[in-house]
This record gives sequence, C-alpha cells and structure tokens, in this order.
Amino acid sequence: MKQWNLWYLASGIVQVACAVQILLEWRRYSEALNSAPFSVTILVNGVCFGIPAAILFLIGLFLEKKRKDDSHEHGC
Repeated sequence: MKQWNLWYLASGIVQVACAVQILLEWRRYSEALNSAPFSVTILVNGVCFGIPAAILFLIGLFLEKKRKDDSHEHGC
C-alpha cells in the first residue's frame, strides 16, 4: 500500500467513527433529558470529527501531489 493511501484511509476511518458516534448517541438520546435538539449533537460531532478528517485528507492530497511532482522531476 502506498504511503499517501494511508492518509486517505485514516480520513475515512475518522468519518466512519463519526457516524458510529452519532448512531450511539442517537440510541441514548432523550428529549426529556436533553435541552438541545439532536441536530446540535450531529453538528458538534460533525465538526469534532470533520476537521481532523479534512486535515488528514488534505495531507494525503499534498503528499500525493508532491510525490507526483518529484517523480516528474526525476524522470521516473
């Protein structure tokens, strides 16, 4: 597996973890006990998991571009 693929894989794992976290919280959510609507919980989880996932994805894009530029520079 190429190095840059690991960054995309890590980004995907973080996104799946976000979905799992939302599903687990949905099962425990109670409107009687929570003053915030569940959409706020989804938004917070989206931000908390989405920012790291986006950073990992961007690192993967950057490294992929750099690898391609290096291979063209060296004539490979």
